[in-house]
Amino acid sequence: MRIDKITTAKREELGYITEGWPRGQEELIIAVNAEGATTIEINLFQLKVSGGFSDDELKLLSDQLPVISAALRKYWSLQRQSSDERPVDTRIDELFDDFGKPQLTDREREVIQYVLRGHSSESISLHLEISITTVKTHRKRAYAKLGICSQSELLSEFLKFIAA
Repeated sequence: MRIDKITTAKREELGYITEGWPRGQEELIIAVNAEGATTIEINLFQLKVSGGFSDDELKLLSDQLPVISAALRKYWSLQRQSSDERPVDTRIDELFDDFGKPQLTDREREVIQYVLRGHSSESISLHLEISITTVKTHRKRAYAKLGICSQSELLSEFLKFIAA
């Protein structure tokens, strides 16, 4: 369990900003280990012009981490129980596997699948055991190959693909 404080900037190492990323805001990430290799993540944002997250707010959140973690783990457990009762539909997995072929490399498709499933760059890096910079590089290249520049355009392309 940890809290990471990330301040967005106009320039990143790779010279681009992820489209849809909240600008002018400071991000606070709370990541909690759940069952198995699952990580539950909550992202909180605060405007930088209002001072971002104060030391008092960070201390308050830090003091409440055991409660936050317990609540998230319980929620995850309840969601898993209810989903175990539903029949498994593998059609979406097949569609994910086919989306982006043959333009994208296997790794780019894998990263894009995580994006489409709602994972953040940090979450993807944890799942794939690669750096956030590498995730963003794969994402940037995939977006360029698909002729898009935002996560909303990615979803739109995927929806067109599954409707075809």
